[in-house]
Amino acid sequence: MNLGLRVSSGDPLALASAVTAAVLSIDPEQPIENIATLTMLVHQEAFMFAYMAALMGVLGAIALVLAATGIYGVTAYSVAGQTREIGIRTALGASPRRVMAALFRQSLWTAGLGLAVGMIPAFGMARALSFMVWGVRPADPLILGGVAALLAAAAALAVWIPARKALRIDPLTALRCE
Repeated sequence: MNLGLRVSSGDPLALASAVTAAVLSIDPEQPIENIATLTMLVHQEAFMFAYMAALMGVLGAIALVLAATGIYGVTAYSVAGQTREIGIRTALGASPRRVMAALFRQSLWTAGLGLAVGMIPAFGMARALSFMVWGVRPADPLILGGVAALLAAAAALAVWIPARKALRIDPLTALRCE
């Protein structure tokens, strides 16, 4: 059983002893515990949700870093494995700009497809967990777009760094690598 009082002025907890005495005068065996203001009760109830939201934010950030690292690693490995192909293209007269454009087109298409497929469960999970995070819409375009942009940037960086390194190598050296 709960009892609520509305106090128009002053400290509500100052009336706690008077309210306790009034309740005990009616029923001396009535247990009285957890005397608090409405603000304190709301904070107690919302604390767990705020804690869960903060924990989800931290775990989401860790997952984002791991995903970006994974995308970078796989893409960079794939591009670095094409050193011989890059050497053949440059030996046949392809400009470094065209080689770089072809590598970007191939790798970013794959990353874009992965991001598009990954957004489907992201929308579903955002809707399922939206009740725990205040002030964020289930399909917040700023957050989802920012995550997609960060992962696309990791893929682009993973293409640019090894491709730039491979383009600096003499085509004959690249052909003799294997």
